[in-house]
Amino acid sequence: LSFQRILKLSKREILEHWNNLPQSIAFIQEKRLDPSHEYVFDQTKPIRLSKFRSELATNIKIDRVLIEGKGWPSQSLNPKQVIRQELPDWHLDKLSKLNKKFRYVSALENVHHPNYVTEKIFDAYASMSIPIYYARKDHFAYKLAQKSSFLNLYGLTIEESVASIEAFQPTIEFVERYMEDIRHM
Repeated sequence: LSFQRILKLSKREILEHWNNLPQSIAFIQEKRLDPSHEYVFDQTKPIRLSKFRSELATNIKIDRVLIEGKGWPSQSLNPKQVIRQELPDWHLDKLSKLNKKFRYVSALENVHHPNYVTEKIFDAYASMSIPIYYARKDHFAYKLAQKSSFLNLYGLTIEESVASIEAFQPTIEFVERYMEDIRHM
């Protein structure tokens, strides 16, 4: 239903929506900064991304950043630090927080494996946001989003990732790819 709603908009309306939002990003994820979640770039095995995405969330310095989840100080309507999975409908809660409110949504998985995809990338698209993802060229995400309509941080350091997000300016051509990928999904 969300995809159909987005496809009813024109390319210009989507671009204007993103450009009229403050430079903003949402991270809804557990905070994992301890050494057991250390990021190691190794193309031969799954790459743990939990610490990478937590470090990204703490290092990004754009206008509006939502960071929410177990271990983070509360910045939202969840002041009691209720564990998301204990909510009556944690997924609906997440989607309602994201819906058309952020230019970017972190869709970074806990781990990078070529065939591993969860709801995260779909949620970013469904909320009419630009997904922040991490995928090498043979990753299954490219079968879903064939036009590469997400910001890919694969192989980048935290500093390079922050710079990439902060510098990105969506164009009509990007919106075309975004809409084609939503149609495909």
